[in-house]
Amino acid sequence: MAAKAGLKTRYVKEWLCAIACGGLIEVDESGEKFWIAEETKDVLSGPNNEGLVLVHLMMPILGSIYGDISKVFEKNGPLAIEGAEKDRIQNGAKNVEFICQDAKNLNLAWKDKFDLIFIFDACHDQTRPDLCMKEIHRVLKPDGLFAMVEVDSSGNCYVEKTTKGPLAAMLYANSLFHCLPVGANTEDALALGSMWGVERGQNLLKESGFSEVKVEKTLFFPFNVLYTAKK
Repeated sequence: MAAKAGLKTRYVKEWLCAIACGGLIEVDESGEKFWIAEETKDVLSGPNNEGLVLVHLMMPILGSIYGDISKVFEKNGPLAIEGAEKDRIQNGAKNVEFICQDAKNLNLAWKDKFDLIFIFDACHDQTRPDLCMKEIHRVLKPDGLFAMVEVDSSGNCYVEKTTKGPLAAMLYANSLFHCLPVGANTEDALALGSMWGVERGQNLLKESGFSEVKVEKTLFFPFNVLYTAKK
């Protein structure tokens, strides 16, 4: 399908997962084979489909945050780190510093420096999370703790559809339109997407040198899990 449409395979796969979880197409138990049921072909591609009506209904919702987003588009618009620094000052946090760095090439002087490092829902956004995790392992102190919050996913869209229902479609759509483009932004990118799965997350940490890898449900983020690991 990707070859015929002239599209990138990874994006097509994420899109198929999203619409399969939304019930527009079918998917088998492997989460890898997709097809359109006969009874839905006319609805999706026939002359009387009402797709444009649904798009128009969504416009007020999609446009509700236009004011905030448009400021970022301005030539001299705000940078995220500037907003973070403003919040730091307002909250009187004196032991916090914001630094922009390449996560896969951290400061060489930081070797064995930190007791605790955590990532909040952003490991999958890295183009090379494998190199990022190895750098985090390097800068942790011996017996230091690493923690990260990620989406609670099996990595199989059939399983996600059967366990999460329509929510799975939203999660895959979020990944398709944000997480995947960010994480696919270099030639050597792994392009994980946010629904990459707990098993792959555990394997990534172990392959990066971490031990005592654990995954726990969180009370405060119902759609996420918390990974912890030791150096």
